[in-house]
Amino acid sequence: MNKMTLKFLASMIFAISTTLLSQFCAIPFPCGAAALAVAPVSCGSSPYSDNFAGTGPLSSCWTNTTSTAVPAGGGSWGPISRNADVAQSFGSEGLAIYTGGTFAANQYSQVTIPNGTSAGPCIRCTVSGNGYVWVSNSGVHIYTAGTIGNRILRCNNSNVPNARDVLYLSAVGSTITCTDVTSGVTESATDTTYSTGSPGIYTGVYRPDSAFSAGSL
Repeated sequence: MNKMTLKFLASMIFAISTTLLSQFCAIPFPCGAAALAVAPVSCGSSPYSDNFAGTGPLSSCWTNTTSTAVPAGGGSWGPISRNADVAQSFGSEGLAIYTGGTFAANQYSQVTIPNGTSAGPCIRCTVSGNGYVWVSNSGVHIYTAGTIGNRILRCNNSNVPNARDVLYLSAVGSTITCTDVTSGVTESATDTTYSTGSPGIYTGVYRPDSAFSAGSL
C-alpha cells in the first residue's frame, strides 16, 4: 500500500469520525471536557423541598452556619448532614440555611421532627446565625450570630411535640407564627428584630426527618 493510499484512507477516517461526533453531540449529549463535568444540583423552584435521603453532607442548596459562638447546649456549631435518624456529633448543634432559593420577607419553613425533640424549622435566618429558630423542646427564640436569645413563642412547650410531628414556622410582616400541624396547636407573636433572611433547619440532637418544605407567602 503506497503513501497516497494511506493518506487517502486517513482523510476518510477523519471525515467519518468528525461527522459521527457532530451528530452525536446534537442529540443532545454534552461533548468534550463538558461531558466529564458533574451536573450542578438543581434546587428547583418555590416551594422548595428536601427529603434528606442518603448519607453525607447536605446538598449544595444548603449552607451551614459560620457562627463561632457557643450554642445554647454548649459545644460548637457543626454541619448538618443527611440520614435523618442519626444523632449529631456529641457536643454540637446545627443550623443550615436554604440558600438555593429566593425568598420574600413573608416566608415559611416546615419540617418533620425525628426521634428526638431538639430540632425544628427556622425563618428569616442568615448564615451568620441570625433568625427566628424553633427549638422544638423549648419554643421559638431570637438567635443573634449563633447565640440564643429571647423566647418569643412557647409553642405549647408544656406539651413538647412528638417524634414525627410536622412543625410549621412562618413570618408575615411582624407576625411570627408556630404551628404543630400534627396536633393542631398554633401560637403567634409580633417581633420586628428581623425582616429578611431565608428559611432553614435547626438541630440540637437529631436533624429534621425526611420532609422539609419552604417558600414565600
